Amino acid sequence: MIWTRLCGGAASNRFSPAWREAIDELGVSDLLGDTLAEEIERIFSRNEITPATAADEINAVKQRVDALLQGLSAASLGLEFFEIGAEELNAGEFEIGFLIPRSVVRDGLESLGKEFVQLKRLLGPFTELVGEGRPDIRVRSLSSSEFQVFLDSTQGVALVVATAIERVLAAYERILTIRQKRKELADEGGVPDEVLEPLSMHASQVMEDEIELIVDEIVVSAKQADQGRFE
Repeated sequence: MIWTRLCGGAASNRFSPAWREAIDELGVSDLLGDTLAEEIERIFSRNEITPATAADEINAVKQRVDALLQGLSAASLGLEFFEIGAEELNAGEFEIGFLIPRSVVRDGLESLGKEFVQLKRLLGPFTELVGEGRPDIRVRSLSSSEFQVFLDSTQGVALVVATAIERVLAAYERILTIRQKRKELADEGGVPDEVLEPLSMHASQVMEDEIELIVDEIVVSAKQADQGRFE
């Protein structure tokens, strides 16, 4: 339907996990992108619905969307009045963002501190890999709603971190597909456990093999980039 095509191209569908957490917290995630399209599809796809009922339900959704737009306009005007703008990176500047959910640290100061120490440990190998040693990492900004921290980064570190995350997520997606297929076979019945078990073992092995490949490729890429700087 036309609504699916329109909402499917919404910028909100490409929001980062941190931004998605923010709109969930604001209670407006159902008014954006794919979620909004799915709600409209549900309204029209119910067999028992009449045109009058559909119009009433669509109007209710429209009123909420209009209220959201009014709220955003008011907030935008307020930010403009107080001269509060978005933090933008200058040319040649890079940052890496991490989201630490409150549920993970249970709002505990000590637990949050340990997470920050762990972030530095995680980034250490990447900074060494690109030839920067183990420098102190500067915090660019910190959000307290869901403990989102943005760390100053160089181009080299940002590149290898982004590459590693992209590859790990792609591997994890393949594993999820395997596990989903296994679950479907198990739910359908008729497939013995001794047949299903190798699928679980295969999924675990896929991640181990992929991590080794990712590490090797990133190390080789970093070495090639390092040689290029001195040629």
